[in-house]
Amino acid sequence: MSKKYFKIPYELMQLELSSSAILLYGILLNLAFSDDVYATNAYLAKELKCSVRTIQSLLQELVKANAISIREDKNNRYIKPLILCEVVIAKKEEPRMYKSAGFETL
Repeated sequence: MSKKYFKIPYELMQLELSSSAILLYGILLNLAFSDDVYATNAYLAKELKCSVRTIQSLLQELVKANAISIREDKNNRYIKPLILCEVVIAKKEEPRMYKSAGFETL
């Protein structure tokens, strides 16, 4: 069984965000195969093992920090991660091992 991982951009760690908001961002970034994420709050709550209300609060926290943008039309909500992980999203490459500042990272 293969393990799944996601990267969290270091720039995100510099913002004043809760650890739950940072984990939610990692989930959103993992789902962002194109520019936007179409996941429902219920799906995100299941993934993060929390309530839908918590997801709503965390999404607002990420919006206030300019980490994501949310736009809605009459049928859908689109969440766009604004701080991208260069290796995984921008270059569309597979995650790989690299060494940075003396730490081995996925």
